[in-house]
Amino acid sequence: MDLDYGRYAQAEAALVWLNLSFVRVPAVACSPAMAIGPLMDNLEHATHSSRDSDLHLKMLTTSGTGWLKAAICAHGEDPEVEGDLGASPSGRHEILVNLRAKGDASEVRKIVEEQLQCLDGRGGARSVGLLQPCRAESGTKGCNIQLLMSSCGNWRTMG
Repeated sequence: MDLDYGRYAQAEAALVWLNLSFVRVPAVACSPAMAIGPLMDNLEHATHSSRDSDLHLKMLTTSGTGWLKAAICAHGEDPEVEGDLGASPSGRHEILVNLRAKGDASEVRKIVEEQLQCLDGRGGARSVGLLQPCRAESGTKGCNIQLLMSSCGNWRTMG
């Protein structure tokens, strides 16, 4: 297979990159699949602006009972899954999210924050990295890259 690396790089540069590391303590212990599956579905749906829009979403969860990695490379795709789908429920999950999508960095961040607020239980972000893509304007050589970091803190606590 021949890969046009210039075209690939141009397509990747048009995407917002978000990397998130957080701990989730669900209200009721859940399996690794249930720790990330609904969140992955909700993020895929919430970032879907058109059928042709680009999306790369990867998630990894580890717990005392096992690990699971899931990835999709386009809206509407079924995720590719690795790990233990039959792992027992756990009361604590460490989750990594790598999301690349078209759009504005602040909009992508807002979507992710809204989806985290929908999760049951409690948790907190360890780190969040957000990279705004290059926006080359006509007649301009090069571009500016903006890296936005947020402070870490609790996103929800159980009442």
